Amino acid sequence: MILSSLFLFFMGWNVYASRRLDDIRKSYPMLSINQLVEVIIRKGDMHAIYAIQAKSPNLAIPALSGIVHNEKVKLSCQMKAATSLGQIEDPKAREALLSAQKHAKDPNLLMAIEQALQAKK
Repeated sequence: MILSSLFLFFMGWNVYASRRLDDIRKSYPMLSINQLVEVIIRKGDMHAIYAIQAKSPNLAIPALSGIVHNEKVKLSCQMKAATSLGQIEDPKAREALLSAQKHAKDPNLLMAIEQALQAKK
């Protein structure tokens, strides 16, 4: 009885937390690039990368490049930022990826950068 009550409590909490997170993420498109980068650095929420990518390339490319280069950012966010750079149709995005390729140390990040560069060909 107690076990099933605990299970139901935790299931309810999980639903609440999930909905709360969805509400927070809905506000991402309204945040500035700097605010989105802070979300990525502090919370490691890669959903903020989608909001950055949706901004103009002139704003998105430097921000995404900074994320890829920042070793304090979660690896999964760095890899997603590299992938996002590969999806932007702008020569500056390719330049950012080539620069990141020279400085990246993690083999998984290097692989993500190389795949993003392949996508740009």
